[in-house]
Amino acid sequence: MGVPLFYRHSKGVTLSEKGSAFREYAIAILNLTEEAVKAVQDKPYPSGSLAIGGVETVKASGM
Repeated sequence: MGVPLFYRHSKGVTLSEKGSAFREYAIAILNLTEEAVKAVQDKPYPSGSLAIGGVETVKASGM
């Protein structure tokens, strides 16, 4: 890249100003990549998580 993205010091590493700016682009690229993969995947069945809940008053009791 030609510019320092990190500062190294005795307590570890921190992002430089340019590193912080680059990080935002990297996150956007990763999010767009994930979105693009989902857009072109054609599954013949539903997928993803499913949450099912119930209310105590409509549950059947076996006792």
